[in-house]
This record gives sequence, C-alpha cells and structure tokens, in this order.
Amino acid sequence: MKSIGKMILIMIMTMNNQEELKDMNNVRRKEIRRIEAELQNLLDDIESVKDEEQEAFDNMPEGLQASDRGEKMEENISNLEDVVCNIQEAIDNLTLIE
Repeated sequence: MKSIGKMILIMIMTMNNQEELKDMNNVRRKEIRRIEAELQNLLDDIESVKDEEQEAFDNMPEGLQASDRGEKMEENISNLEDVVCNIQEAIDNLTLIE
C-alpha cells in the first residue's frame, strides 16, 4: 500500500514538474517574441536611416558623389545594408524557435 502511495506522489510531482517546465518554456518563448519585436523596431529605424542617407547621396551633384565624401556615404549605405540583412536574418532565425 505504501508503494502505491509513493508512486502516486511521484506521478503528481512529475506532472507538477512538467507543468513548471512548460510554463518556463512559455516564459522563454515570450521573451524571444519580445526580442524579435525589438529587433524589428531597430530594423525599421536602421532602414529609415539608410534610406535617408541614400536619398541624400542621390541628390548630390555627380562631382560630390565622386568625392571622398560621396564615397564615404556609399560605404556607409553599404554597411547599413549589411546590418539590415544581418538583423533580418536574426529575426528570421528567432521565428524558427518554438
């Protein structure tokens, strides 16, 4: 009789532990979704800056575009494009987490 009681107690404890693990997984998943949303906001901000820099470059006279300043702007735009791709890849990878 005592062994049946112990088995029931162990089963109840196991069920409680599984429920706690499930809750912890939910907490971590919610944190991942929050981070994903923050990254999306950052991505939007960086894309806006990149677009503004591109527009400023496009509106420069050709002589200035070919200058050191223009070349630096092109390099900055390229670097921002790389950042956008990297953040988008991070977001895509986070969406795979279940």
